[in-house]
Amino acid sequence: MGKYDKLTGEVVDDILNIVKKVKNSKEQEEYLFYDKPLDFFLSVKIQMGEIKNSSFKYDAGQFYDEEADMSYIVVDLVIDSAKKFKFYNKLNAVLQDLVRHEIEHLTQYGVNQKLGKPLGNRKLRERYSKRGREEYKYYIMDDEIPAMVNGLYRKAKHLKVPLIDLFNDNLDELEKLRIIRKKINRNEILDKWIEYTKKYLPKAQL
Repeated sequence: MGKYDKLTGEVVDDILNIVKKVKNSKEQEEYLFYDKPLDFFLSVKIQMGEIKNSSFKYDAGQFYDEEADMSYIVVDLVIDSAKKFKFYNKLNAVLQDLVRHEIEHLTQYGVNQKLGKPLGNRKLRERYSKRGREEYKYYIMDDEIPAMVNGLYRKAKHLKVPLIDLFNDNLDELEKLRIIRKKINRNEILDKWIEYTKKYLPKAQL
């Protein structure tokens, strides 16, 4: 079991339990606090609605409140009420990735910072977050590679599939979104992810 697998599983279970309690279209928000092995608040926002071509939409992020000296993970979900009870397995797998990804970021700075973790570069993050030729570089930033790989590795273990399959699925999606525009860009991302995996996750299936 990975270092934060247990914590990831606990957070995902808590989110799914909140989802099961939602009964109307009004946006609902719940906060949970965790103090072992990391200190952070979890904010879960859920809204029911009609979604075309999907059962749910999602977004996630994390931030550090320097004044309060506290970290937060924020998960936003929009769920199609007509399909509410038909997608838990898929949502579970997505959340395994999202939550583990954000947990990795928690360890990079703030109250949970671990020695040796890469620091983010805000200017580069803003630059690569814009649409354009360099957008793909977001996925090979020093602080994003560990988050990307650890998130997908957690999902791979949950689904019991080789990690390389999820690497390629993820890159396929980035190509569809035109974030990756050239094969050389795809190969650059894949090479960086594989390099990290071999160094830090030697048991992963590639």
